[in-house]
Amino acid sequence: SGSIRFSSRSTRLSGNITFPRPARTFTRPSSSAAIKREGRLSSRLPPRGLREWAPAPFRPSWFCQGPHLQSFWGALFRGGLRVPWRRERWDTPDGDFLDIDFVDPGRAEAPTLLLLHGLEGSSDSHYIRGLAAGASALGWCAAALNFRSCSGEPNRMPRLYHSAETGDLNFAARRLAGRVKGPLLIAGFSLGGNVLLKWLGE
Repeated sequence: SGSIRFSSRSTRLSGNITFPRPARTFTRPSSSAAIKREGRLSSRLPPRGLREWAPAPFRPSWFCQGPHLQSFWGALFRGGLRVPWRRERWDTPDGDFLDIDFVDPGRAEAPTLLLLHGLEGSSDSHYIRGLAAGASALGWCAAALNFRSCSGEPNRMPRLYHSAETGDLNFAARRLAGRVKGPLLIAGFSLGGNVLLKWLGE
């Protein structure tokens, strides 16, 4: 039951979810000339509050250039990656439950990365395990939200997940925000990305 607060400086989340305020507001240019004058929007990102955590620009390996090959590569060659998950079961307000899998951080103030899987995925999906392992290597906490009936056990209520259902994400994000000591970041894949974008819009 936290509130959402916009700030450009605060990185400590205690019962709040903090989104850094961009340094400048981007407005749609009225012409192609104006677009050139505005420059690339990406040059102003990430916002100041997350700059210290920003990754380097993505540079694909020479043998894995295209998005299709990169998708196959992850599924075929990263399948054996194991992550030491620690599971917590959270009761939801409607009498159901959510299973959240954690990789504990190296330090209490480390960022927490909440991961949202895609359709019919779970915390065992290779892309979730891959990003969780990368976050853990940085000393971060990784948390994977298993959408309803995706954790290996059917849920109690006749309610499933879909790309427009944001209630479970809202519940999990606010509960996490109330307990972490560092920044809270969220990444979604495919359907999980749609859920995240809709939740941010709301």
